[in-house]
Amino acid sequence: AICGASCLPTSIEPNTAIPVRVIHDPSASEPRLCIPKTLRVAMIRAHDAIRLALQDLHESTIPADLPRPWAVSQETSTLYHAIRDCDEQHGVLVSLNLLKTGEVTGVTEIRSAVNTLSALIRLVFHLRTSPRFSNRLKKLKFLGWQKALKSPESPLTKLPTIRMCCAGLQGIPLIGQLSFIDTPGATEAGDGEGFMEFTRTVLNIVQQHSSRVVVITTPEQHETQSNKDLLAQVVKNVKQRSLVTLVFNKMDSVGREPRAIVNKLAEYKEQYRNE
Repeated sequence: AICGASCLPTSIEPNTAIPVRVIHDPSASEPRLCIPKTLRVAMIRAHDAIRLALQDLHESTIPADLPRPWAVSQETSTLYHAIRDCDEQHGVLVSLNLLKTGEVTGVTEIRSAVNTLSALIRLVFHLRTSPRFSNRLKKLKFLGWQKALKSPESPLTKLPTIRMCCAGLQGIPLIGQLSFIDTPGATEAGDGEGFMEFTRTVLNIVQQHSSRVVVITTPEQHETQSNKDLLAQVVKNVKQRSLVTLVFNKMDSVGREPRAIVNKLAEYKEQYRNE
């Protein structure tokens, strides 16, 4: 995530399943995460709905194995089995209890909370694709909190917010408050049309209230349809094209020679020149 490994979770798996606002606060001695009530309530309802669905499957003697386990991350799989087995020692329910208070302080605690939140969102979308769970979870309005984001008064305050002193900005004088919004990316949007629609909604809100949009991708991701759809959505909703910055990571994947990287970047520049 943009604020670094010391706060938001980092792994080889995509780790932002929900937009997280990061506010640079020079006076913060340690990071503090605040989670809006609407999201906390939605999380608890989602957790309970999955647990009740699993109980119903068990009582109906229907196998309660995780559908298509190869299609989810390890964190999502761990969360599923913890809910299924009521494993409070696994840290899952502990994290949920922390979220009930609305505030989480400390690097380890925030990482656990954001990991749990992201895994729960992914798990809801994943289970809805299974016939065994789709009917049992059809009443689950987990994304109902999106309506709150569409309210005219300060929608960004409805996002999970981390206040921290960003290490790279220490001692740098700033005019006004600096904040970042880390959003779901192309990999997340590719997890089904439901997640794509969710991501589009988030992008619309973020872009309307941000002074600059930075899209971080890789050469491999850049060629996927989900990434192209997201870029089209960004360009469509940002009023001034000059406020969009496209950043390519892992450029060494196109070749180890500098010339190969330069040529690829020139290709990308030409591609977006007239779009």
